[in-house]
Amino acid sequence: MSKSEKARGASPHSSKQEVPLDQVFAALEERVERLTVRLSDQGAENRRLREALEEAGAAADRLRAELEEARERLAADAEAREEAHRFEEERETLRGRIESLIKSLEEGEPSAT
Repeated sequence: MSKSEKARGASPHSSKQEVPLDQVFAALEERVERLTVRLSDQGAENRRLREALEEAGAAADRLRAELEEARERLAADAEAREEAHRFEEERETLRGRIESLIKSLEEGEPSAT
């Protein structure tokens, strides 16, 4: 095919044999059908992925809520440990005072012999 034929838009097959329009249209229809099916499949895949994304978002929200609850429990646990430690110190202080009182009472009593 010469450059002038290419410039005019002639196809390489036009000089050798003509393709019937029915075959051209049939081929085009087949391509359009394949593209339509593919587009439909891509749309379904897109919907599936969007649903999966929504589910992942919901799961992330649940995990954030669980994490926040765990942090609150941890803070409450730390407060309870601090309070238990204060009670233990107070208990030891009271024990020391009681032992001191008992000792002073025992020393103040005459022996019963």
